[in-house]
Amino acid sequence: MPNSVNARQLANHKNLIDSNNKLLYITSDESIPTILENQYNVFWINWEGLIEKLRSYGFSDRLLEYLIKEFVLLVKHLIYEKLNDKPKRKSSPLHIDDTLLESTESVNERVIIVGGRWGEDVALNYGFYACQANRFFLPARYMAFYYNHRIKYLFEIQGTPVESVDIQKESGVPTSYFTQKEPTYKPEMRKLFQLKLIQEFQPEIQNDSRDKNGNLCAFVQRQKYTTVEKIKSAKYTSQL
Repeated sequence: MPNSVNARQLANHKNLIDSNNKLLYITSDESIPTILENQYNVFWINWEGLIEKLRSYGFSDRLLEYLIKEFVLLVKHLIYEKLNDKPKRKSSPLHIDDTLLESTESVNERVIIVGGRWGEDVALNYGFYACQANRFFLPARYMAFYYNHRIKYLFEIQGTPVESVDIQKESGVPTSYFTQKEPTYKPEMRKLFQLKLIQEFQPEIQNDSRDKNGNLCAFVQRQKYTTVEKIKSAKYTSQL
């Protein structure tokens, strides 16, 4: 359950650890619960992040591949589907999508698809993408943006993403961004991707995702993954 960390329980757990041990909390929250912030020897991750970290190691053998896929199914059923079924809750704050059950594509083939009109505009005009620090992504060579029910551009990720930086101090971020796009910028730590536009899709890839009632719904809530081969040939999001 989101926001379910109990203060007394946390204190009892901390009494059982010392400087050589660490306490790990796994919850369904989208971001770290406030009660766990700035806690010595206490670490947090959500179920979605845990699944993606497992997949980022790749599958070294068929048994490991099978065990990870079964674990994903278990988490999806026990944590997310049951959470969705609880009264007065429309949906869980996170979503483990079925692409996590697929075989891991190579880094050079992988495309990260993220949502957001702001991100696409920044990538087009300033050549970067910045998001919250420590946000987990599988290693990838490409990035695309989804908004307004379409995907229009494909970018190549230049170098390795930089973690936890003030983008105003990074040479790869043009000063014009702060005068034109974010004049009230306040320094904070972000994850930074340098991007290069390599393709404009003509026609655009149209969203055809439907909810259980047959209504058009968002293709991406947080992030998804596909391959460069699929995205270059797709006409609809269902083909990704």
